[in-house]
Amino acid sequence: MIQLEKELYTLKEVAQLVNKSTDAIRNAIYPKNSTVKLNVIRKDRRVFIEKKEVERYIKYLEGLYELVEVDSEYAMNKLYADITEIPKLKQTQELFFGYSRICFSKMTGSNAYKTGTIGQFINFYNKLVTVLEDDIFKLSPDKINDLFLKEDFLKTKERLLFTRFINYAFEQKKIPLKNKLLAVQKNTRSEKEIYSLEMFNQIYRHVQNIELHLQHSINNRNYANMWVYTTLLCCDFIRGSDLILNTPIVNLKDLEIEYEELQRENFALTDTQIQHVIKQIYFSFRNKRASKTGEILTFLIPASLEKPLAYAMVCSEYLRKEDELQLDTFIEGKYRKVRTQGYITHLKFFSNYEQFIDFKFSSLIMNRSIATYLYGSVTEDSAYDSELALILTQTARSHKSEDSTKNYIQMMSKDGSLERVSNNLFRRGHFGWLYDQLLKFILSDDYKNKVLETRTIEIEKLKESFSLKEVESLAAYALNYLEPHTINQEISITNVMNSIYEKRIKVIHKVMQLKQEEISTLFEQLATHSMPSKIEHAQCLIAPNCEYPALTNCMYCEYVLPQNLILIQLNQELLRLLETINTTENLNILKRENRFLLHCFLILSEANKNFGKEHVKAYVEIDRIKSLITENTNKIEI
Repeated sequence: MIQLEKELYTLKEVAQLVNKSTDAIRNAIYPKNSTVKLNVIRKDRRVFIEKKEVERYIKYLEGLYELVEVDSEYAMNKLYADITEIPKLKQTQELFFGYSRICFSKMTGSNAYKTGTIGQFINFYNKLVTVLEDDIFKLSPDKINDLFLKEDFLKTKERLLFTRFINYAFEQKKIPLKNKLLAVQKNTRSEKEIYSLEMFNQIYRHVQNIELHLQHSINNRNYANMWVYTTLLCCDFIRGSDLILNTPIVNLKDLEIEYEELQRENFALTDTQIQHVIKQIYFSFRNKRASKTGEILTFLIPASLEKPLAYAMVCSEYLRKEDELQLDTFIEGKYRKVRTQGYITHLKFFSNYEQFIDFKFSSLIMNRSIATYLYGSVTEDSAYDSELALILTQTARSHKSEDSTKNYIQMMSKDGSLERVSNNLFRRGHFGWLYDQLLKFILSDDYKNKVLETRTIEIEKLKESFSLKEVESLAAYALNYLEPHTINQEISITNVMNSIYEKRIKVIHKVMQLKQEEISTLFEQLATHSMPSKIEHAQCLIAPNCEYPALTNCMYCEYVLPQNLILIQLNQELLRLLETINTTENLNILKRENRFLLHCFLILSEANKNFGKEHVKAYVEIDRIKSLITENTNKIEI
């Protein structure tokens, strides 16, 4: 506790002691809550607060922010302390304790949600015992029905709690209940508010205005946090509370940026630095679960938002206090209540700008809007249907059931007003030749009408792209960085590439022979990540089957669909291969590892074309790999 040396303190001095504004202290003198009230004395026409009052206020504030973990034990202790005990209803009380214990042990969600649920149980029980003349299991069916239907007695959620508790009590006492009570929850679904497409696009463009927000975020943590939060809401429709609780702390040492640099007029992050930040966000959300449903969070970052998100995260990280969460300004009190709508200081991110006059920010409306526009952009494409779109939306929202997802989606007429907000809003970072070919077949408007002969033109395009771009780029790499090799002269790079090409053609033929519904099912499985490969950041076109069961790494398979984070594993594999090549003299091993190395270079080449070299450098140690290649030029055969 803060040590006080004086007997009397001015309002300004108290404000400095507790790190609050003078207005906050003045409000504590005349509060609505009497437990906060500060008593003052007047001396020489000035207002002072005595030492004992300041100590009491400091103790109150410390208790207010002392963190409380709301678990089942806390919930039961709260229940024991706050329910109304009536001796003649002792058995009803014990039954309610038993029922509550079961419910609290399964309770998930934020601390604020849990404390609300505990309060609901307490209020329900205290209300119930006011009308009970005997233990609940002794009530007649008519009396139970009368209580259930009693006007202005039970609210909707309390009716549900009442029916479940009644059924539990009778089961525990082994008393048959002639007709089990069932409280039917009304379908409250109606036309729920979403942002217009015009407004959503305004928000989407607003978060991308780096030059504007950078100057406001450098010294204002609330503004920086709101920039991060809003950008994340534009990326995906994870619940606001899950974003606030899971947005990671960023390691800025790797970025080598000093705080003073942020204030320079020409400050800019390189693409590699941007990808370092994005990589950390991906890793942070990896395997995290939604607090409400327990489902794995599905996190996506459209390419158009990577840059603004990285800038916002860097500003936010520099202003973050030690031992606090990244978005801690949205959290308050000892129960860590999450304010998903933000405070007035957060909302200045919008209210300071003319285009957002009368704009009402809501994370829930943002969630509904993205769900709707994603759903619409999918169903507008003839290669999809609404069922598939619903599954995609459900996965991104981390819902357990489709019914939950439907509550977020507003159906809109297909009159052309519904456009794609972002082409890659739901891309999971797939890239590479096979993914590109699948998109050509699956997303083409006239796929149904294409006959097999017509579609073979696509194969010729593939051959042209493959032979001219891939072979020449790798040949150029060999000429630029490698000396003439001396092993296995009969196996040329062209022969190896032709072998890979022939295997890819077989894959394309298989895809072209699929029916429309099979194509939709295939893409549905890819979109929901239901076709895993043996490696983490890739999928397999023929899962659960395997073309090469003896191989432990899928990078060398023609059926693999890599995703952007495979670059992390690609880096490890390249280093492993080069280390093996460096240490072995066995010609058979050298031949095998060289062929594997070529496959890895193909993935690297495709990643460079898709994401850009600066992007790839954030994941792959290019300089180190080049150095290892140069050291082993007499053993490398490409």
